Amino acid sequence: MSTHWLHFAVAAAMASAAPGAFAKNALNDTGMLNCLSSGGQLTTSCANTGQDGEFGRDITQPRADNGKAGFAFERMCNSGELAGQGACPATPALGTQPNDWGCTFDKVTRLLWEVKTADGGLRDYRKVYTDYGDKRAGDVSRYPAAVNKTGLCGRKNWHLPTPADLLTIVDHGAIAPAPLIDLQWFPNTVGNASWTGVGQVNIEEQAWAVNFSWGSVGPAQRHFQLGARLVSKAISPTASRFTANGDEVIDNRTGLVWRRCSEGQTWDGSTCVGTATAFNGWHGALARARSEAQRTGQGWRMPNAKEHFSIVDPAHAQPAIDPVFPNTPGDYCSWTSTPESSLTDDTMPWSVRCIAFNEGGLYATSFMDEGNPRWLRLVRNAK
Repeated sequence: MSTHWLHFAVAAAMASAAPGAFAKNALNDTGMLNCLSSGGQLTTSCANTGQDGEFGRDITQPRADNGKAGFAFERMCNSGELAGQGACPATPALGTQPNDWGCTFDKVTRLLWEVKTADGGLRDYRKVYTDYGDKRAGDVSRYPAAVNKTGLCGRKNWHLPTPADLLTIVDHGAIAPAPLIDLQWFPNTVGNASWTGVGQVNIEEQAWAVNFSWGSVGPAQRHFQLGARLVSKAISPTASRFTANGDEVIDNRTGLVWRRCSEGQTWDGSTCVGTATAFNGWHGALARARSEAQRTGQGWRMPNAKEHFSIVDPAHAQPAIDPVFPNTPGDYCSWTSTPESSLTDDTMPWSVRCIAFNEGGLYATSFMDEGNPRWLRLVRNAK
């Protein structure tokens, strides 16, 4: 599979859901506003395409006063006060003093992120780390404790994010290879990869990272020198993540409803049977989603990149997904509705995002027929 991952060479406002419950609508939109025509040209005409740019917060919440359309951020001072509260100025400047800007709060996901500095200090954006996990010098495993000692933004629970959490702040609509992130809210971000707090199952030498040059997510060799961005959030909830309802699965965190089986398979009451349909062309898979929505009278659609990645489970492999989705094809890719924002080389004229469920990585693949099967799992919003 051709992927851009190879470029790796390389406080009330902070309140989350009560312990034991998942917060709803915990996903950011992708930031993708454009769509691909049948001939592969980028266009702003997204109506009735079934693509990413037709749906999401960037359509329902198009304002850009606190982030690009679809996103909603807020500055927080190092003191822990939000912008405009207490002694924290309405527009605090980036710095290390108590009333300087130190963190960015995501009002959609309720996650608080560290903001990188350019002062040569502990949180300087140029610092890179290995990820052996053994607290050796230069390893990212030492970084959270060092930041927690400072009480950044009034918090002492800073930690490395999960791949899904870090993906929430990727802006897939930005033009690669510039940093795929809103630099107004995350300054001093460079287009490289950042470690997460998750190791690759069954492969001790690898851990997961998110590449801000290309928007890819996947495992990387632990000896790589990569960046890190810490997150602060509530204690992990204990309620069941998924609720199975016959041939559908409700995600209690995001509120999304998934088809339990890949297209072409059917639910027989205990598992998914049959052979998943191989969609060699992206537009053919989009057409299948539209026809299923029309046939059933429900809003089935192809998931966008962040939605689809939200059901990746790094604790599993072959396939990297919760067993509530049985017999998921673990080879090649499962389509998403998100085009890639950059024009790539001649071997991949235009690309779209896909999930490789053998390991769970988010990559880019040609929208055209490459002779390799691409699977499809449909999603809809809860009624």
